[in-house]
Amino acid sequence: MSDFLDMGGYAAYVWPAYAVTFAVIALNIVWARRLLKRSRKEALRRLAIDGGCEK
Repeated sequence: MSDFLDMGGYAAYVWPAYAVTFAVIALNIVWARRLLKRSRKEALRRLAIDGGCEK
């Protein structure tokens, strides 16, 4: 197991790369959810102002 964690001597480069990748993916999910929530609120606000769907 220690051989795996050592990554052949490159652990100082490999594990931070995994950490950065995980952080970027997590932030992407958080930002996407936040934007979706904001967009839904904006859409509902516009529908309320416009009086809903008009044909």
